[in-house]
Amino acid sequence: MLGHDTEFGQIECLKLITSQNYSDKKVGYLGLTQLFNEKSEVLMMATHRMRSDLQSSVSFHLLNDQLARLIMLSLLP
Repeated sequence: MLGHDTEFGQIECLKLITSQNYSDKKVGYLGLTQLFNEKSEVLMMATHRMRSDLQSSVSFHLLNDQLARLIMLSLLP
């Protein structure tokens, strides 16, 4: 974000996306779309967690289509 270090926020967003609370997950994923860049060190962890959420029958319903599209568009090169 404008050349500033956002690692502290990325870690907090990762903590939020591991929550079982829908609001926490939504805020975490939306925060990651704003804070990530292609050189983020936590990108692999977030991608793994997203894959787990999408494969889980319980967590899949927590991610709506619009949020999933936002995340995927921001992570694709």
